[in-house]
Amino acid sequence: MLSVWLAVLKDLWDFAFKSYQTPPQLHKEEKNLKQTSNTIKIKEEGVKTPLLTGSKVGHQVRVVFVQVESVPYYAVPEISFDTKLGNFTYGQKLVFLKFHGDFSEVSIANKCGWVETKYLSDSSQIIFPVLRPAYVYNASHEQTIKLRSCLQDAMLGNELQLPLQSPEWTLYQLWARGTTLSWPPERPRGAGQWQKLLRGKPGVLIGIEPKTGSIMEVGEGAGFPFLAYVESVSPDQTITISSVGREQAGEFLVDKFIKEEWKEWRPVFISFI
Repeated sequence: MLSVWLAVLKDLWDFAFKSYQTPPQLHKEEKNLKQTSNTIKIKEEGVKTPLLTGSKVGHQVRVVFVQVESVPYYAVPEISFDTKLGNFTYGQKLVFLKFHGDFSEVSIANKCGWVETKYLSDSSQIIFPVLRPAYVYNASHEQTIKLRSCLQDAMLGNELQLPLQSPEWTLYQLWARGTTLSWPPERPRGAGQWQKLLRGKPGVLIGIEPKTGSIMEVGEGAGFPFLAYVESVSPDQTITISSVGREQAGEFLVDKFIKEEWKEWRPVFISFI
């Protein structure tokens, strides 16, 4: 009987002690804390994360690219009456300055303005074409579309739905380097025509010796006119060239030729200074 009575007293003591250790007010605080944490989480999940984050990486200037055919830029971070300053085009390289709402302030040369952030990307892999050797690029291929977007379809390859063309590849190489050419109004600028159209133009050198970064042009005399970009030249004048359509329409190739081989084509090399 005594043992039963002691057990009852122990249970009463444990109940009273635990109630003291965890008062009702503390339970309420814990509940509020949980509610607050959930609210913060919901708010964080609801934030619209911009395409770009931050203005600099270390001490390096942040570079971004236009990822649509044409995008307007404004004097203020909003679209309002008479604030448009001009347009940037696909692939254009800009310096990112800062965010303001859905807009990013960017600059290039002597131009500065606000662009809707959704039209910008900081990934060059998303913007610029990457071609694989021995692969055929038709008009609908993603990489063909990217390349022609960079050139603003200057040669109408996209409009005509043609496979990627030899002059488009070489013209893209010059565009990527920032080389601007004073083209005459004569068209077309097909393989075999470049030396004729560019001869005597400022900053253009035409010769018979290959140089890294030059354009190799093979004319009608070889039986198959084509243009190629000279990727590298070794001391013994072995050259590595990249080209499109040299063997079949739209096919991208990267090949190496010793001097005796490429000399048979009687090419000219067009360099730019």
